[in-house]
Amino acid sequence: MTVTKVMSISVITNVFLSILKVIVGWICKSSALLADGVHSFSDLLTDFFAIIGNIIAKKPADEKHPYGHGKIEYLTSIGISIVILILGFSIIYNSMYSKVIVASLLVSIISIITILVKYTLSTFVIHQGKKYKNSILIASGKESRADVISSLVVLLSALLSSFSNYFSILKYSDKIAGIIVGLLIIRTGFSILKENISTVIGEQEIDGEDYTKVKQILLKDEQVKTIDHLVILKYGHCYKTIIEISMDSKLSLQKAHDYVELIEEEIKKKVNRVKYITIHVNPYKELQNISLTNYSKKNQPFVEKAIINHLKKSLKQDDRIKEYIEDTFQNHAKDIKMILKNNVIIGFLNCYKENDYYLLDMIYIEEEFRNQGIGYNIIHNIIQNKKKKICLLVDKKNIKSINLYKNLGFDVTEETRTRYFMEFREY
Repeated sequence: MTVTKVMSISVITNVFLSILKVIVGWICKSSALLADGVHSFSDLLTDFFAIIGNIIAKKPADEKHPYGHGKIEYLTSIGISIVILILGFSIIYNSMYSKVIVASLLVSIISIITILVKYTLSTFVIHQGKKYKNSILIASGKESRADVISSLVVLLSALLSSFSNYFSILKYSDKIAGIIVGLLIIRTGFSILKENISTVIGEQEIDGEDYTKVKQILLKDEQVKTIDHLVILKYGHCYKTIIEISMDSKLSLQKAHDYVELIEEEIKKKVNRVKYITIHVNPYKELQNISLTNYSKKNQPFVEKAIINHLKKSLKQDDRIKEYIEDTFQNHAKDIKMILKNNVIIGFLNCYKENDYYLLDMIYIEEEFRNQGIGYNIIHNIIQNKKKKICLLVDKKNIKSINLYKNLGFDVTEETRTRYFMEFREY
């Protein structure tokens, strides 16, 4: 089933439901059901835009658009979200100034029918959207799912208003339900708007199935010494992948070119959405004059100063930094390794065993020696030498380190408010 066929089914269903609810809502003077009908009409409008957007998005690449027209998907979804937001605010305004009524039994019956039909439809559309990895279908499906919730609100308000003879405040149930439906619509619209604006700006695929597949292909290739850079940019139904890898510096240009072509071929074969690939090859250089040595008491001033410099931005509170320093020296001094370059201390790392893991809690290198691949190579050697699982604790703000560790084969498995827990995967 194509995307267009899925959207056609959605359109037909929404035409029926929107007409039914608007007519019954008008007859029964129910502002809540009328609002729900307008909500279904918004589904109809968004489905129409979705079909048009999907057709345009699949236009092939041309001279001005070398990566195709896939981003039309996101622009269409933004248009959908704006329409949803306008409808949401309109519904709230109209509900506030509507007449007070007691909902009839017919309103409850129509709401039940809507709930059953819309839940089935939204589940189907979202499933197809994920199957085809189509943001338009997913956006439309989410809008339909919100319509299910709004119909539940209408049903509840109708039931509550029937008890208004006993509790006078319940006579406002219909008005309140209309306002709630409007708020739900606004929430859905804002969610879709936020998600698609991020993608238009230049959002990359992170930690998704396709990202993992590309990384696996690179890490398994014997010719790839390191992944220096990996970015997968979203272009609607397809991806553009930008890769930097290091290979043996002794390889001829022709050999490196041949290996790159084989890598591109395998990526396109195993990751269907990747249509455009750019691979840059760097010469791999073994680091010289870098060594590790055991920590001794005389190294404490260096380590303590390094910890303060490393943590002052993330922890901020001096007492928390002090606690961390005390814990490091009391419980993990034997696990600290000093990093030397030409026999001069330039940093340290704290890697200790915890249960079945080796936890690399901190790696610090003096600023003048950063961006030389020292940390990368040290962690790479730890991975090769340790027999058990390796984990990292990384500050969420440290984007550069997070990307570096991902390129080494680490994945985020847990997170706190400020830090990621990253675990090495053997691909």
